[in-house]
Amino acid sequence: MLGVRFLEYCREKDIITSDTIKGAIATELVATIMGLRKSFTEAHARGNLVQYNWLKNACAWRYNETADRYGIDYDIALYSMIELSDTFLRLQLAGSHEQAQAFMTIWGEIPPELPAIIKKLQDIPLEVHPHYIIED
Repeated sequence: MLGVRFLEYCREKDIITSDTIKGAIATELVATIMGLRKSFTEAHARGNLVQYNWLKNACAWRYNETADRYGIDYDIALYSMIELSDTFLRLQLAGSHEQAQAFMTIWGEIPPELPAIIKKLQDIPLEVHPHYIIED
């Protein structure tokens, strides 16, 4: 999440293009969903659920059940990712276990559409292990 601030800075300085940021946001959506394939309860998965729910709540990405596809509003996604980064940092600075726990209770829940989406992805390998043939 914090890396998106750096990407925005690079875009403002014309180091990267808006298309590069769009690619990073789309990649993040895929990584978020793929990170949920093993479990909804381990620590990284809970973080992915927070990100998924936060961006969904902001309408940064939407799942179209009829088309079976996600749509991304890149401007809203960028703003929302920065906002979530700020929220994470404020929670960390507060140092309150109770505040962090309340945040996770709200944002770390499994949304109703997600288990069915994850199930559709079960045949896609989680990891790819290439076998190289070395010839003399």
